[in-house]
Amino acid sequence: MIFETILQPRFCDADILGHVSNTIIPVWFEESRRPIFLAMQPEINIKNWAFVIAHINVDFHLQTFIEQDVLLRTHVSKIGTKSLEIYHEAWQQGRKTASGTAVLVHFDFKTQTSQAIPEEILQRLYTIVEDLPSGKE
Repeated sequence: MIFETILQPRFCDADILGHVSNTIIPVWFEESRRPIFLAMQPEINIKNWAFVIAHINVDFHLQTFIEQDVLLRTHVSKIGTKSLEIYHEAWQQGRKTASGTAVLVHFDFKTQTSQAIPEEILQRLYTIVEDLPSGKE
């Protein structure tokens, strides 16, 4: 399942030339992960949240401008035993301006180690994944 979010760039997101700063795109990608977070944990509770970002990357394909809305497209691209990868794209006026991935690791803050993703969360993830073989990788 691909989740779509439309954002209106804010004045503070842009530089003097009207380009959206490359530091803003990862923040937008983080916001676009919210539907996936809600699928994993329907009531997001920070005290019970057990995923940390292990890696992010962003590729900039075209300039993104402040004057037009931005469509963010997000989906789970890989599911492992301890982590998952989320793929993002930013589109403006029908053109892909940026893309990237985020790797989230299931983490135990008490032991400071990665842990297997609980079966309950895996099952929730599999319900929103369409293009992985059998919903798994």
